[in-house]
Amino acid sequence: MVEYRVKTFKITKGTVETWETRRKNAAEFIRDVLHKEDIRVDYIRSTLEDDLIMYFNTKGFKKIHVSRQVSAWKSVMSFAVKKRHLKYNPLEYADVTIPPPGMPKFLTVPQLEKLSKLSLPFEMRIVADIFLFQCYTGMSIVDVYNFNPEEHIFRELDGTEWILIVRKKIERWATKPCKIPILPETRRILEKYRSKLPVLSRWTLNDNLKVIGAMIGYIGLSTKVGRSTAGTFLINHGVRLEVVAEVLGHANVRTTQRIYAPILVETVKSQTLHLMA
Repeated sequence: MVEYRVKTFKITKGTVETWETRRKNAAEFIRDVLHKEDIRVDYIRSTLEDDLIMYFNTKGFKKIHVSRQVSAWKSVMSFAVKKRHLKYNPLEYADVTIPPPGMPKFLTVPQLEKLSKLSLPFEMRIVADIFLFQCYTGMSIVDVYNFNPEEHIFRELDGTEWILIVRKKIERWATKPCKIPILPETRRILEKYRSKLPVLSRWTLNDNLKVIGAMIGYIGLSTKVGRSTAGTFLINHGVRLEVVAEVLGHANVRTTQRIYAPILVETVKSQTLHLMA
């Protein structure tokens, strides 16, 4: 099925890697639970949903990842029905609802300021600056890699500059770019590196960020935290949700609401406490 979708649709490398991981997990399930190297789809038994949930729970998967594994199997079964290899989908009524996200992981303004001023060795300073660039632009690390100032920085007649870039994750179905304001800290980093950010591997970035995070009181810092920090930073500074969605390149504002709902609750609370006094 992976080969079919890759040939039929324009699929990103990241999506293919995700599918390959799920195929690997499926192969392990077939081997460990069904005790076979491979099976015909019509061999699938009625207890499949319970077997999948029990197996991946035993493997220590979080609820959201268990749902995604079951969802992957459900898609395969639907494909088999469509191609008339099966009469019905044994997972048709399986609950594959993704649990709502928890509180986004982010750096506070004091942590951002501390990170900006932190004295670090040469390579770690580069890592910190790349991460700060994410925090003030909302760009994923893949989009940072693709960032080219000559292509992506635009100046309006009044001198205002923006970064306009289509997210790599959605470029196969969307052409509208994110419209990212160039904040003072973003400009400082661009000027420091003459607009061309150094390229370091994701492994190097995340390995160094773990050490840097400990220095500013954040355990488990990674490039993923940079993007959610940007969204949180904007919301906490009163930027409307529709604008945050445009900066982050979300397909619609509902995605932004879903991800940042806990932040919105805290922001509303902090900004209205004086009215309750």
